[in-house]
Amino acid sequence: MKQSKSNIQESIFQAHAEICASLSNEKRLRIIDLLGEGELSSGELADKLKIKRPNLAQHLFVLKERGIIVMRRQGKNTFYRISDSRVIEACQLMREVLMDQIRKKQSLLKLE
Repeated sequence: MKQSKSNIQESIFQAHAEICASLSNEKRLRIIDLLGEGELSSGELADKLKIKRPNLAQHLFVLKERGIIVMRRQGKNTFYRISDSRVIEACQLMREVLMDQIRKKQSLLKLE
């Protein structure tokens, strides 16, 4: 069955909302930031984030389910990496917007 343009757009907005929901957690954003530097094992991520592995596993599951990260196993170790470099670019762009907003607010406060 052929989907109409509005159905396709609705599906895209729904998928976009799901991706954004998965990015609405500070720990997940930190995971993305760390993986932006390169592939890491779950142990390395847990150490760098200073969180317990079960908690990390929950965050990694969400990111993997949304297609933001991919995993590979090597022996007993599990490694994670970003699935598409544009994810990193999008997160960096949003951080730049936020930094600009902070600078503007600070400038306004100085004027008062």
